[in-house]
Amino acid sequence: MARCSSCQLQVGLKSTPCLHRLLPLNPASGLGGPRVGRWARRAALIPVIGITMVWAAAGCEYSPASKRSEAELAREREARQRVEAEVAKEREARLRVEAELAREREARQRTESEAGRRKVAAVEPPRPEVPRRAPVSEPPRGAGAAGKPALEAELHLKQGLSFAAIKDYDNAILEFTKAIDIDRRYATAYTNRAVAYMQQRKYNKAMDDLKQAEALNSRDKMVHYNYMALYSLQNQLDRALDSLDRALDLGFNNYDALRADPDLNNVRRHPEFTRVLEKHKVFIR
Repeated sequence: MARCSSCQLQVGLKSTPCLHRLLPLNPASGLGGPRVGRWARRAALIPVIGITMVWAAAGCEYSPASKRSEAELAREREARQRVEAEVAKEREARLRVEAELAREREARQRTESEAGRRKVAAVEPPRPEVPRRAPVSEPPRGAGAAGKPALEAELHLKQGLSFAAIKDYDNAILEFTKAIDIDRRYATAYTNRAVAYMQQRKYNKAMDDLKQAEALNSRDKMVHYNYMALYSLQNQLDRALDSLDRALDLGFNNYDALRADPDLNNVRRHPEFTRVLEKHKVFIR
């Protein structure tokens, strides 16, 4: 509250002038001068005081500066809203770009994976189906054995051939033994286990399995071929030549094996080896 210096009246707002500043001083009439009665002066100030009290009760002051501040705040709010809208748009655009990059990365990985598989398939040499001298297909079963071997025994035989192809003869022997345990009359399993024993230079065990296979199927050409290889490794060349003659009689025709099998090196150096081949009209260099 301010106090007028002339009449000592309290004025509510600093921007509201006292009546003494509005009314001109006239010494002739005394209006506004010291001879004006106290009550007259106060009555003349009633409208001004009322307006001041209304403004004070409303808790605000009429000021052009306040209006400018509100307009500036409104403009700032609009500008901030526009900026936030732009930021949201940029965020959405960035998310779309990241999604596109992720899809491209997945597509590139799938393409590289497929290309890698094709490259492996093109470079990897074909794995042999059977170990050296092992029969490619199952020969006829032994006499008295009807039908095919049990499916589980065949699965163990195929697994053993896979191990033998990578020269893991211990596991190959284990799988062939499981096949034999399931079907004791499975001649092919005995023959392949004999081959694995020969690779480990366990010639006595190989001989026992070949004898068992021959007992089950004496006309198995692979049994006699493996007899020849086993006798050649033991340098029993006469028996090796007899087994060669028997294998060719039964229709053995894997001439590449006769030409390149390293287990036949001893018997190939024997002069009778070529004569036995010529007897069956087989000519190899």
